[in-house]
Amino acid sequence: MRAAERNMLHASYCLFGDEGIGKKTTAQEVASYLETGSFDSHNLIDMHIFSPNEKGTIGIDEVREIKEFCSKAPLKSKRRTAIIDSAESMTDQAQSALLKLFEDPMEHTLIFVIARNKDVLFTPLLSRMHTIYFSRFSRKQVVDFLVEQEHISGSIAERIAEQSFGSLGRALSIVHKKDQEEIKESVETYLEKSIESYYQKGSMKYADILKKLLKKEAEIKNFTLSGPLQKRAIQYFESRV
Repeated sequence: MRAAERNMLHASYCLFGDEGIGKKTTAQEVASYLETGSFDSHNLIDMHIFSPNEKGTIGIDEVREIKEFCSKAPLKSKRRTAIIDSAESMTDQAQSALLKLFEDPMEHTLIFVIARNKDVLFTPLLSRMHTIYFSRFSRKQVVDFLVEQEHISGSIAERIAEQSFGSLGRALSIVHKKDQEEIKESVETYLEKSIESYYQKGSMKYADILKKLLKKEAEIKNFTLSGPLQKRAIQYFESRV
């Protein structure tokens, strides 16, 4: 709010951290505040979210759309806000094509790049963004939220918090499942456990492994695997990592 009121927002930001911890929500709320003066507005005129295409990538065509959106003056807001979601899905060509936009940003434009790991971005591109890390929630924070906001019993909230791996978004998706069954072991949960363990080790020597795991997780979300295929995929990941 202070940065917006003083016109001191950066031209572009990279919001990075695990899935379901509020990165895209934060970007949307900033856009809402710039356009309406509140943080809970919907159907904003001067905001657009650019997501991966049907192939699961953000390529040259999507970059053209981003540039076209940013070239136009805002209709109602102080700035046009472009949110590039799932930055790990950007092709190398797309990142190169975006560089000029970040090198010479327009005054009326605000760009948010949403990523699991900022290291998936080219260094020249990343260096032109203000980076903000979003950490996972503690188990207690997830439990307290579920009990207070979703009115769930403590024992169920504890179980859901354990499955959420510090992701409030993931916890809410479990809560909203109609059958309320516990999530079965899958490639996605296996990868989450692996990613969390390497984050906890906190050493730069694991950066390459984390990058591979984050990329594989992004890829696997585009497919639905049967039980036998999940088992084979897990065995493959173990051998590769």
